[in-house]
Amino acid sequence: MSAAPRLPLPRPGAFWGSYPQRLPGSPPPLAASAWLPAARVLAHRVRAVRSLRDDGIEAARMRLLREGLAPGAVVQALAAVVPVVQRTLGHALFDHQLFAACALLDNRLAEMATGEGKSLAVAVAAAVAALAGVPVHVATANDYLAERDLQAALALFTALGLSAACVAGGDEPPARRAAYACDVVYTSARELAFDWLRDHLQTGPAGLQRHAAALSGDAAPLPLMRGLCMAILDEADAILLDEACVPLVIAQAAPNAARRAFLWQALAIARRLEGADHHPDAS
Repeated sequence: MSAAPRLPLPRPGAFWGSYPQRLPGSPPPLAASAWLPAARVLAHRVRAVRSLRDDGIEAARMRLLREGLAPGAVVQALAAVVPVVQRTLGHALFDHQLFAACALLDNRLAEMATGEGKSLAVAVAAAVAALAGVPVHVATANDYLAERDLQAALALFTALGLSAACVAGGDEPPARRAAYACDVVYTSARELAFDWLRDHLQTGPAGLQRHAAALSGDAAPLPLMRGLCMAILDEADAILLDEACVPLVIAQAAPNAARRAFLWQALAIARRLEGADHHPDAS
């Protein structure tokens, strides 16, 4: 029997750099003709493992925490998650949904036709990544889809011991902060981007001062997000192509605006001064 091909799945943690930053670069391209046979082998292994044991969630979680999203760990996790999907959601996972989940965990795009169970494939991929200890953001096209898909998969996440929440446009900062602390967060790509921008407005010395004030008990705002680690994009073409044409603009009042204007004027005057030294008359 030939050995299963080694799939280049990403690993959380040191392999990608310390959270929330990741090492630059992207995995090498992999053609669909090379990916599909490997995914079929993986699906066969999932069914084989599932036929032996269906109650290995904790064992799968521990292996994911040790090895990250390595092929063997992913297979064991999928084998453990599939029966939970059937028990909690009443759906059977088809091979093409397993293929899509594997592609997402491999940092790739997966195209699925309407009615092929895209939302379930996304939920399974998010669950496996979250079991590995990776905070997951599922970015959708709008608030309605984010709430709908979360409610459809919430029973699965709960059964796996994972916390999940949704961030919508009208949510206040405390609710957003609590949601982003969950293992899996569903939100629109626009809300995700703007919350990231809001947090970055607090970076630098002013941000450090706010953190110090919060630690001392003062009511200072804290960042909404834990950072960016893994995002799964629903309708990736719309998010990466259509919506990417619309700029995201966010602004805040600059502190000490009058002082900054004075300093800029002083700098402009200084640049017009001549460079020769001036020695006052000693007499």
